[in-house]
Amino acid sequence: MDADPNSMPDLGDIRREIDEIDGQLLALLQRRFVASERVRIAKLAFGEASGTPLRPAREARLIRRLIAARRDPLPLGVMVGVWRHIIAGSILVQAAASVNMTAETAADGDLREMLSGHFGSMPLAVHDGIEAVLAAVADDAMALAVLPVEGNWLRHLDETGNGVLAVTGTLPFLSRNPSPELLMVSHATSAATGEDETLVLTSGRLPRDFTPTPLWRAKLNGGEWLTSLPGYLSLSEMPLVSLTHGNDDLALRIVGRYPSPIAID
Repeated sequence: MDADPNSMPDLGDIRREIDEIDGQLLALLQRRFVASERVRIAKLAFGEASGTPLRPAREARLIRRLIAARRDPLPLGVMVGVWRHIIAGSILVQAAASVNMTAETAADGDLREMLSGHFGSMPLAVHDGIEAVLAAVADDAMALAVLPVEGNWLRHLDETGNGVLAVTGTLPFLSRNPSPELLMVSHATSAATGEDETLVLTSGRLPRDFTPTPLWRAKLNGGEWLTSLPGYLSLSEMPLVSLTHGNDDLALRIVGRYPSPIAID
């Protein structure tokens, strides 16, 4: 039986509705970026303009809240991608932030695509080697680095000591694999979100019966172990304090605390 043409939606009406929605989205985006500009002005007034605009915990809470509110047919990847571009654009309104990487990372097409999706229009700076990347970020509070998990560079980080830099996130943020492809390193201050990971560097592997159970671990080129533990942990509290007493040979230190990536099917 043919459909009743009188009951069918009018394509012209639907397209006019879409045009109206697009206008509303544009107006809301303009309001959001005006608010970001006001943040920049407020920071200038309070002498905070020299600090990094990166707020990993705030960004993670926002994305998680949006995911919880999302409904079909809005695709998850589209929604997160749109807001990642908005976040990156808002950061650039406040400061000249940059994403620093090695030439090897930049040459990997899949990694470049992932970085573009996460950092939007933030400029990418390519350096010859990890040491050059870390040096560039150490000298610029507005910069961040994306670096491979493997390598001896992590021994230069110590969030609980006097180190300036720490791991403040992992990529991809939407992930099917608990082990990250890249680590984000920046001057951003960490903060607990309720769903976090603590990254510890040790000279040897953690005891087999240690709890909580690690989310992932990697043996580095220099023989050290990098282990991700669930929770926003401190060296002065359980369970890590039990490792720092009587296990000096582990040389345990925290190299980052950051929001947990979101697991997807």
